[in-house]
Amino acid sequence: MIRSKTSHQLAYLTSDRMVAWKCLSLQPRDGRPAMQFAPVAYTSRSARFFPEFVNRGRLRCSGVSPDAMLWVITCPVFKLRYGEDWIYPPTLVARIVVEQVVSGEVVRQWGSPGDCALDVPAGDDDAFQKWRRATSVGDQRRQAIFRITRDFARVTWKTMRSQNRAVTQLDAWKSVRTAISNPEHSRFLANTDATACLSQALGRADIARQPLRERRRTVAWQLMSPRKISTADKSVIGNMEKLAAAGVENTIFLNYRWNRHADKVASIGLGLLAQECGVWLDRLQIPDLKSHPVWRLRGMQRRKDPPTVELEHLLHNAIQRSSLFLSLASDDYENRSDNDPSGENWAQKERKYARSCRLRSGVPKLGFVDLGGAPESLKTGEALHWRYYGDALDLAGQIARAVHADPRP
Repeated sequence: MIRSKTSHQLAYLTSDRMVAWKCLSLQPRDGRPAMQFAPVAYTSRSARFFPEFVNRGRLRCSGVSPDAMLWVITCPVFKLRYGEDWIYPPTLVARIVVEQVVSGEVVRQWGSPGDCALDVPAGDDDAFQKWRRATSVGDQRRQAIFRITRDFARVTWKTMRSQNRAVTQLDAWKSVRTAISNPEHSRFLANTDATACLSQALGRADIARQPLRERRRTVAWQLMSPRKISTADKSVIGNMEKLAAAGVENTIFLNYRWNRHADKVASIGLGLLAQECGVWLDRLQIPDLKSHPVWRLRGMQRRKDPPTVELEHLLHNAIQRSSLFLSLASDDYENRSDNDPSGENWAQKERKYARSCRLRSGVPKLGFVDLGGAPESLKTGEALHWRYYGDALDLAGQIARAVHADPRP
C-alpha cells in the first residue's frame, strides 16, 4: 500500500490528444518490452499542478512510496461511420509515477532557438520537419518531452494572443509545467469504468446516476485543473490502485471490422466495462488515427509522417498485454481491405499477430463472438466461442466469467 506522504493528483486528457501522446511515448522506448509501455510525460498549464515539486530536482520514484503519483483520466468516444457515436464512461488511461516536475522554461533550454519557436515554420521542407521533430534535442526521451511541452506552450500562446493579451513566447513556455514520468513504474492502461472512483474522489455521488454524455461533461469540468487527492482518504487511493490493476490484469482486446456491426462492438465493449473488465478497443485507445493523416495550416494541407508503423506498435502492444484476444466477427471479417485490396485487412493482421504471440509466449487466449455469418476458419482450433443474440450485457457476463475463472494461458 502506498504511504500517505505520496502526493496524488487527478488530471484530465481530452480523448483527441491520446494519439499524439501515445505516439510520442513510443519514441523513447529504449528497448523496453511491451508490458512496460509508459507515458513519457504529462503537461499542464495549471498552477495547481504539483507546485511543491516544480524545479526541485529528481523525486523519489519507488514503486511502493513515490513522492508524486499522477492518475490520468479521459472520457473516450467510440466514433461510428454509421449512426450516432457511443459515449463511454470515464476511464483511467494512465498511472504515472512522477520522476521530476519542471517548468516549461527549463524544457525550453534543451532545444535550439529555432526549435523553441511557437510559430510553425512555413512550407513542408526540411526546416519544418526538423522543427516538428525538435531534432536539436539529441536524446530521444528529452525530444518527446520537449515536443509535448512545446505543444502546450503553443496552446497558451495562441489563447493569450486571441484574447489580445500581451504575451511573449517565453511567457508561454514559463506558464507550462511538465511531469516527467518514471518509465519503470508508469503504465498506459486498458479502458476501465472509473465512474465509482471519480465519484468518491470528487465527492460527487451524483456522477454515477448521470447519463454517459452528461457524465462526460461533468468529469471534464471537474478536472479542468488537476485535482489533488486527499491522502487522509486512503480508500480513494486504494480504489484507484485497484482500478489500475484492472487495466492491466485479465484485459480483453476487441478485434473487429469497422462495418455495420460496429454498434454491436460498442455495446459489447460497454457490457464488458460493466463487468469490471479492462478493454483494449482501438477507437477508444487511439481515436481518429488514420493511415495517412493530414493537417492544415493557413489553408495549406500538410501530411504528417505516415503513422502506420506507430499504429501497428500501439495495437501490438495492446495485444501482447491482453489475456484474451476476442474477435467480434461477421460475414465480412476476411474481406480485403478497402485501402489495400491486395492485402489483409486490419482485423486479420491483428489476429495473425495475436496467434504468433500465443505460439511464442502462451498469451493471449483466442476467442471469437459470431455476430452473424462469422467465417468457419474462426471456429477451429483452441478459440473460445460465443454467439451474440442481442443481449450485450449477458454476453459480456459470459466472457468475463471465462476470463476471470482462468486468467492463465
